[in-house]
Amino acid sequence: MSQPSTQTQLVRLAYGELPVLERLEMEFSLEGNFELREDYEELRDAKNALAQVTYCPSSLSVSAILAYSRNETLELSA
Repeated sequence: MSQPSTQTQLVRLAYGELPVLERLEMEFSLEGNFELREDYEELRDAKNALAQVTYCPSSLSVSAILAYSRNETLELSA
């Protein structure tokens, strides 16, 4: 990927956070720069994949955390 500021702009573009003029400049740059376009598409695809991730811990994990929490509470109050 290119310069850090360009990386930031690509992320902001993927999330729709660029001001209109900056967005238009980036879109123009993407049209003329294949490598930059690939970087943007990779970031956009990763962003879309993250939106589909769900976090659901197993019952065993939740039970272990709660048991640990109870033990810590008992030790603190003793």
